[in-house]
Amino acid sequence: MVLFRGDIKCRSLQRRTSISVILPADNLHFLNDTDEVVEKPYKTLYLLHGLYGSDDIFLANTSIQKFAEDNGIAIVIPCGENSFYLDDHASNRLFGEYVGQELLEITRNIFPLSDKREDTFIAGFSMGGYGAIRNGLKYSQNFSKIGMISAALITDDIVNYGDNHNVLYSRCFYESVFGNLDEVKGSDKDPKY
Repeated sequence: MVLFRGDIKCRSLQRRTSISVILPADNLHFLNDTDEVVEKPYKTLYLLHGLYGSDDIFLANTSIQKFAEDNGIAIVIPCGENSFYLDDHASNRLFGEYVGQELLEITRNIFPLSDKREDTFIAGFSMGGYGAIRNGLKYSQNFSKIGMISAALITDDIVNYGDNHNVLYSRCFYESVFGNLDEVKGSDKDPKY
């Protein structure tokens, strides 16, 4: 297993951003006394973190590296900040376009990742689960499978939030991410739609 952590430059965000990439490149199972080699290009899971997270959160708090090694799959973890992986054209923060399209192009140019739809998956936790379902559907030509873990499918609820100091229930915060909350339902920001 190879772990890469670094920065990439992307036009969708108009700046550099960090990513973590796990590759099953040296999948040697010493305890089983095998030298199993995973064929390239690798099947790839694009894994999206939750609110307050970053590209290293899964590395520190889960067994994702073992999962990648045991299943012979590459895992790409981008930094999505607190964006819900949505596009904000006013601030040039196109996180949806970034994870749905550009990140695939960038990582496929750097690493030996499959460019086949059937070998490309997207999943996420909480906010990342929302981002996975939203962008997995929006960019369905790129992803064959979508996974969600405790997805923050909150589009029906946020319209009722008020001025709360807790960001999880703050209308102001969600307006900064989703735009006019009265226009979310029935839009491409609404996974049910």
